[in-house]
Amino acid sequence: MFGVSVPMSQWGSGEWLTFGVIALTLLTAAVGACLQLEFQIFSPRRQRFKREEELNDPVDMHFLVPPLSQRRIEYAQQDDREHLLSELLLAPNTSTLVELRLHPRTRFVTTEFLFGCVDDPEGLVTSRKPRPVELIDVYGQGHITPNSRPNETPGHVINSRLEYRWNYERKWNGLTTLILGIRIETDEEGRYLWHTTLIGDEAETVKELVIHVTKRNDLFLNCVNGEHERHSVIPAFRGTSRSKLEFVQPNH
Repeated sequence: MFGVSVPMSQWGSGEWLTFGVIALTLLTAAVGACLQLEFQIFSPRRQRFKREEELNDPVDMHFLVPPLSQRRIEYAQQDDREHLLSELLLAPNTSTLVELRLHPRTRFVTTEFLFGCVDDPEGLVTSRKPRPVELIDVYGQGHITPNSRPNETPGHVINSRLEYRWNYERKWNGLTTLILGIRIETDEEGRYLWHTTLIGDEAETVKELVIHVTKRNDLFLNCVNGEHERHSVIPAFRGTSRSKLEFVQPNH
């Protein structure tokens, strides 16, 4: 009529076998449920969060001072080492070829680059801020069409904010550094924020550097290259006088 409970101490091999099968089944089901939660919910969430962190700051960017053995530049004294700068000194009313070093921290794809200084607080796009007028392949990487001219060469445009837009798809592999030469024209003295914007389907990233336009020749630049000790870099004002150059008109 009613089942009689048998103490575990009196179980025989049959009862223990049944108990083991039930326990193993429950354990297997629990492990399966945990794995399903891990693969379907927790793991994708962690990967998505990690990817968002990577894309939040996917690239290191600095002004580059290459070793003198590679090539001669116009804005800093050189030696046998590579130097990285977060600030730059340029003379007023000059045109200077400046090098940018972009090193990726992760894999991602960009389809457009935007280079230029932020407008003044009054928002005057005709302000006398430094402005990029030419993009040059200084390192021979082959990404920039030779003799490219903005508003003439396809994919190269100077907009009404005096920013240089370069429409170029680049698949960053997380390892290979991109070095770009940008000719920058200056006018009035002052401190200006230089922005490089990387635009792609996954993210839009803005990197900020500083350009000081000054006549002073007693200032120094701080190298931030972590591969050697912190030290100063002496600026060199070798830019060409802008009185001999034609101003590149923006594309409205």
